[in-house]
Amino acid sequence: MALRIIGTQAQSVVFNGHVETEDDLFGYNFANQPLGDPHHSRVVVVGLANYATKTGSDISGVKIQGIAATRQIKSAYPYPRAEIWSAEVPTGTTGTIYMSLGTGGIGLDVAIWSLYGLFQKVTPYNTAQLNQSSGGQISLSVPSQKGIAIVFGVQRTSTGLARGITWGYPGIDMNPTVDFVGESGSVSGVSRANLPETSIFTVEATPLTGVVTIVGTTWR
Repeated sequence: MALRIIGTQAQSVVFNGHVETEDDLFGYNFANQPLGDPHHSRVVVVGLANYATKTGSDISGVKIQGIAATRQIKSAYPYPRAEIWSAEVPTGTTGTIYMSLGTGGIGLDVAIWSLYGLFQKVTPYNTAQLNQSSGGQISLSVPSQKGIAIVFGVQRTSTGLARGITWGYPGIDMNPTVDFVGESGSVSGVSRANLPETSIFTVEATPLTGVVTIVGTTWR
């Protein structure tokens, strides 16, 4: 009897694009957003940033192509706030991303990644966050299977003028994948698949001016 060997998808991370809006709404509907190549192993990850100036203006829900996403990490401080959400979305090259807010907020910035070949698709291996700071770092655990990392941040000055984030990752190379001036501030992110075999690594974020908020995840 012949044996059929079923191959596995190699782990990879792909940055698909970003979208932003300055509207002050209770819900944001972004149609025809790029989700990457369809695959049964695909997990779509979105980094969200908003400037939550109203009580209750937290992001309360996210759907990606009609599939409810899970919030994996958010910063505790909302001025500005950064979050990471994810969902298993195996089909479609584009789709609608919908976000609902409690009482509305000033603008919303979205970055979109696709992860492939994960052993654990529902929850990250590790998460970390850095609240509003003039600069600092987060430390993330690395799974023994190497895994994937995504770190997402937003920088803002007291006047709202965006100037940018300088990233540093001692002992590990990360790939800058998104960098744009959005509605919540200067939005930036880095990612990497096949992390080196180390138990912990750090990612540093330094704003050129103002403050920075960052969130990070590793996946296995």
